[in-house]
Amino acid sequence: MGSKAEHLASEFLDIDLLGSLPSLEVQARYLVSGFLNGLHRSPYRGSSVEFKEYRDYQPGDPIKLIDWKVYGRTDRLHLRLRDDETNMNVYILLDYSASMGYRGPKSNMSKWEYARSLAAALMLFLSRQGDSFTLSLVGEELEDYIKPGSKQAHFVRLLSKLHRDPVAKACSWRNALDSLTGLIRKRSIVVLISDFYTDLDEFAEELNRLRFLKCEPLFFNIYDPMEINFDFDEPMLMGEMETGSRMRLSPDLIQKTYRERMQQHIKDLSDLVMSYGGDYMMLQTDTPPLKALGKYLSVRSERFK
Repeated sequence: MGSKAEHLASEFLDIDLLGSLPSLEVQARYLVSGFLNGLHRSPYRGSSVEFKEYRDYQPGDPIKLIDWKVYGRTDRLHLRLRDDETNMNVYILLDYSASMGYRGPKSNMSKWEYARSLAAALMLFLSRQGDSFTLSLVGEELEDYIKPGSKQAHFVRLLSKLHRDPVAKACSWRNALDSLTGLIRKRSIVVLISDFYTDLDEFAEELNRLRFLKCEPLFFNIYDPMEINFDFDEPMLMGEMETGSRMRLSPDLIQKTYRERMQQHIKDLSDLVMSYGGDYMMLQTDTPPLKALGKYLSVRSERFK
């Protein structure tokens, strides 16, 4: 990747963390075998056009890829894929609603700063590998959709989307995913990055549609540690960042109930995602983004050995 793209990426990844990227790739069994290969069960290199694998035919697949000799022997339709045809498209959806701007009193970065660093890290991985990917911001709709690509200019263009503040009044995952499923290719990866302060009923129908398209959703749930622990000591005036409504609270009176409900919400979301064949990971803003991503890639690698 060129120096311009590396420089832009470093704005979101932090130059010291960016320097540790190779070791994270090793720790995670590098991107191909640790992440995408773990998801798609097939090793590949994007630059080669040699035969790599067979895959069962699915309605909508190009007829030209059918291996008729195999059909003659087995009476079943299989596709003969080259390396460049095993590469997958990755769609990254990033919540930029106002709640993502929260930064607790003990944190060095807001949820938005953390989330966009994570998105930049993931795009850097994909760009280095030569896979097709795209990034869209999610507010009340799916915004600024760009078709997946793999060239450096595409990577730089997507990074430019991160130069903004989280100002959307709401994050409608139903609207965003409804729009995306009309654009997405089959057997793609859909990465959602958000605090997911939303009614979980918004996801069921859309996750079902993604499963029908044989796409795998990956949920990265971002929280500030204070949102999990609610370690406030004094009475406070709490403000809802997206609606502006305010309420005076005494933390000691609600802390236990708050923590129980938060943990239940996290469990319900995790269970929902995995029930539709997806994956879920909760991340806190006190863990460096690349370290968190590296840990996740390593877990995926071990799972699909």
